Amino acid sequence: MRKLMDGSHTGFQHLGICLLAALGLALALLALPMDAFAESTGTLTVSSEYDHALTAYRLLSGTVSEDKLLSPSFDGAMEGSFYDSVAKLPQWSAGDDPTDPVTVREWLAASISADTDYTVAQSLAALAQESGSSGVALRTNVAASLGEGYWLVTGDDTLPFCVLVGTAPATAHEKASVPTIDKGVSTDGGSTGYHESVAAGASEKLSFRVRGTLPANYGSYDSYLYRFVDISSAGIDMDASSVHVVVSLPDGSTQDITDSFSVSYAGHTLTVSTDDLKAAYPTSTGDEHIDLLYEAILDPAKAERGYVNPNTNTATIVYSNNPTSGGTGTTEPSRTKVFTFGLTLLKVSSEGQQPLAGAEFALRDSSGRYLAEDGTWAEDEAEEAALVTGSDGRLEIGCLGPGTYELSEAKAPRGYAALGHPIEVRLVAGLDQKTFTVEATGTAATVSDIDAEEGTATLTIEDTETKVPPTPGRLPDTGDLVAGGTAVLALLAAGALLLHLSGRIRHGR
Repeated sequence: MRKLMDGSHTGFQHLGICLLAALGLALALLALPMDAFAESTGTLTVSSEYDHALTAYRLLSGTVSEDKLLSPSFDGAMEGSFYDSVAKLPQWSAGDDPTDPVTVREWLAASISADTDYTVAQSLAALAQESGSSGVALRTNVAASLGEGYWLVTGDDTLPFCVLVGTAPATAHEKASVPTIDKGVSTDGGSTGYHESVAAGASEKLSFRVRGTLPANYGSYDSYLYRFVDISSAGIDMDASSVHVVVSLPDGSTQDITDSFSVSYAGHTLTVSTDDLKAAYPTSTGDEHIDLLYEAILDPAKAERGYVNPNTNTATIVYSNNPTSGGTGTTEPSRTKVFTFGLTLLKVSSEGQQPLAGAEFALRDSSGRYLAEDGTWAEDEAEEAALVTGSDGRLEIGCLGPGTYELSEAKAPRGYAALGHPIEVRLVAGLDQKTFTVEATGTAATVSDIDAEEGTATLTIEDTETKVPPTPGRLPDTGDLVAGGTAVLALLAAGALLLHLSGRIRHGR
């Protein structure tokens, strides 16, 4: 009996030790952070040209290995109603069980790989919203942490797509469901590219390009509306006759499809449109551009000067946005800016700085053209109109682009000598930093009051008083200087001499 008791005592001791060990293990497990039990995760980055929000829905959980989802499960995935709705899609095979995750996995893999027009993905996106399933918020170009599994990514103006996310970082490229737009302007015909902004003067050719893309599901449309709408400020005159529409391919080649578009221009609005782009360009390669090209000039009478009030063009594209309902959408606007500048020429006397009216000037650009009175440029010197200072000695010269100009004085005010040599005037515009500088050669020229925001500067030209002989057949004016007085004395002396001689002749001497 004692031995039995002793044995029982030893057994109880062993049992107690086991219980204590189990309790310690349980306490240790409870002390571990919750992350220790978290499922394995990876990251997904959706690359895009634009920063915007997306939503990701997990269709199936599991373990990803070599581009395949192992042990698929509905745990942590969609609401049950989602899978019931999937079974009603026309692509679902009758008799397949939508409650079996393996069946769903096989159907997803086969359907998505064949979904070239994104019909299945768009159906899944609609069902995800209808089911009330929870999604994960993403942003383009930002790595997001997601659990392993099969994910559906959706967003505005982007085609939904499915992607496997494992423990390794995953990257997917966004497929736009709508066209994108990018407008540019050039002063050299686009030979050095198209830019958001340029600086130019009157009569200088401006080349514009409105570049659009096609949606990734272009093939799902029977016809496709594509309409460029380009609105300019009053200072820009667009040339509707210069319009061309081309398909620009990655290899540098182009296909002219201008004849498929209608062109209208009214009230500074240029509209270039086709109701069916597919008739002219039926199949998209996915990397082409639809380019609208045209030319314009600045109107010197209406163009705004300086950086604070640029001359603008704003373009949008109206497009088909639903293959079944025939709806339309409009892109975000894309805008270009054209800056121009001006000079205030002030003519003064070298002594006293008095304003001088009636000074006539000619301004020639680097190509040999002359500035006309209306602010345009004349190719022939015979066509150029004299630029004349007003009663305040001022002359406004507007709508000048960066460059070097030659200013010459064709005629000085009475009593003053014209400039002996032309003045070289140089305008420099730094568009990145929005700077504006003006330089002038010669001691008679001074630059002041440069205002980059308003795009203006004052160029003061001094004239020196001089001895001006009278015009033949005209008696000297009171205001004529020493040379005029000398001429009067000479005339008086000549008259006295003639009188003296006539007297001698009368007296027979």
